Amino acid sequence: MAVVAGEAVSHAALYVHQVHVHGCPLSVGVIGAVATDPRWRHHGLAGQVLAEIEGLARAQNLDLLALWATDTGLYEQAGYVRSGREWIAVWQNDDTDGPYRVRALEANDLPALMGIHARESVHTQRSLADWQALARIPAMTSCVAVDQADAVHAYAFCGKGIDLENCIHEWAGVAGALPALASYTRASLRVPEIYIMGGPHQASVLQVLQQQSVAIRQGALGMLRLLRPAAVAERFRLTGVLATLEAQPDCEALERDAAEQVPPEVRLFGDDQRTGLIALHLSGLDSM
Repeated sequence: MAVVAGEAVSHAALYVHQVHVHGCPLSVGVIGAVATDPRWRHHGLAGQVLAEIEGLARAQNLDLLALWATDTGLYEQAGYVRSGREWIAVWQNDDTDGPYRVRALEANDLPALMGIHARESVHTQRSLADWQALARIPAMTSCVAVDQADAVHAYAFCGKGIDLENCIHEWAGVAGALPALASYTRASLRVPEIYIMGGPHQASVLQVLQQQSVAIRQGALGMLRLLRPAAVAERFRLTGVLATLEAQPDCEALERDAAEQVPPEVRLFGDDQRTGLIALHLSGLDSM
């Protein structure tokens, strides 16, 4: 926070997530609520606040910082690059013939959701209290796909934040249940279409959507700043995620090369196949 004459004029928030990416744990700091009083803009205060956030993150030994921004200039100056991959599917269909029945989420479903979420190759670590708080987000549409015995096989959350209106920002479980979840959500909201967000590791889900002739758009995940490149590379190597990763004597150079040579949408953690790049998608980072 930046304070002038006892008044807060610029601020940002940092929320820490423990994320698992194909068995590799990462400590991720999500930056949000970045704002500066219009009277004090263009004085470098937002940059100072970002530097303070980075200092806090390094003091906590976080691996990377993540944020989402429409105006990227400020963050690029601070060392953030457009990173990762995501896809967005535009769902306009009705799916009523699948093997699953979809109903609204109930409180006693949360333990089942915890198990489904933890089995995903990319997921965020959450306690039961975290799940309970997540389920209470106002105006969010939450649903589960169940079998004849009412056992939960998949779930979806739509509208976790005002910036995610009509968007299934988080879902997990059996890939074949997604059409039913999406159709239930669209009908509940009474809108002509909804959006489904996902990552490059979800090949089976993309196949299901392509069979439904769903329009799929590819793009960058967000903006990231890698704080501990050597430690992250070593952890990915030890967990087997990067079985072919060769020794990188200069990981800072790796970061610079990724920022300078790879197209913007796949920088740093893209689906570029050069040795030393980590294919990254972050899932379950709750909207701030």
